[in-house]
Amino acid sequence: MAAELILLLGALAPIVLSAIGGFIGAWFAARFALSRFYHERTWERRADAYTAVFEALHEMEKWFDKHIEGEQRAGELPIDEVARLTEDYKTAGADLKRRVAKETWLISDEFQSRLLALEDALSQPATYWPDYLENNYGAFQSAFRDLRQIARSDLCIERRPFRLMDFIRSS
Repeated sequence: MAAELILLLGALAPIVLSAIGGFIGAWFAARFALSRFYHERTWERRADAYTAVFEALHEMEKWFDKHIEGEQRAGELPIDEVARLTEDYKTAGADLKRRVAKETWLISDEFQSRLLALEDALSQPATYWPDYLENNYGAFQSAFRDLRQIARSDLCIERRPFRLMDFIRSS
């Protein structure tokens, strides 16, 4: 009877060990896949948040573009256009603040600090209109460069030059 039990255990051992090994392998694979899914989903949400911020900044920048254009033509913008631009600027600013507040856990602290520095630069009072436009437009351009670099770094996106051979190999 003991010999039969030993033979039975000898026959069942590989089956049991295979089942345990399969279970552990499947568990690790599932954990890895779920972890990767969460990481990719968070990356996508972070990229969406940065995209929304840049869209709002672009809408705000239009106000300065149009006013600088008007100054260069040495003419004033029509009142209805100024009102529309101002409304769009305010709406974009509100959208920007709402999105940053909503996604504060996704957007890096460095990015938020740079946005606050831009907001501070834009809130300086105007003494001479052309200088005000030029300074704030420059502040936007500088902020775009900095924010783009911060977002790329946060999203781990390297800016690589286009190489024809890389494109051909990937096709």
